[in-house]
Amino acid sequence: MRKLGSPANKPEYGFIPLGNKSSADDAPFKYLDFINHPSDDPDSNFVSQQIEIYSSQTRSWRLSGKPFLAHVNTEFGGGVFCNGAIHWLGAWNNTSFYFNVQDEELRDLPMPPIPDDWEDLRQCRYFGESQNHLHTSNNSILCVQD
Repeated sequence: MRKLGSPANKPEYGFIPLGNKSSADDAPFKYLDFINHPSDDPDSNFVSQQIEIYSSQTRSWRLSGKPFLAHVNTEFGGGVFCNGAIHWLGAWNNTSFYFNVQDEELRDLPMPPIPDDWEDLRQCRYFGESQNHLHTSNNSILCVQD
């Protein structure tokens, strides 16, 4: 078992392993971590995040890309790997993200719009991958009045 050094900051979310799933001790691997930067506005629904990557080849952590804003309810701990990228679903707005593992680049994941007469909450009950396609299942309760 290998022991990783500490990232620059205490991680806000769990590590996500990237790379070869081989059990060999010399197989290269990377870990992805999210750093939660403090906000100047304590009432904001968004928080500044930054990705940090650990490489087994260099045995060190490094920052990847620039800080970005994400809604406080974006679940970075529950990413789904599909087509060479890790995807995260935003719950409260139309902003979701994916991280291209090869390019080590974070990008926006376009989401279908939430209709105007719905609450802003995207109630995802399942987010996963099957046959190289992302799938989500949402729970919605509609109230019909006579």
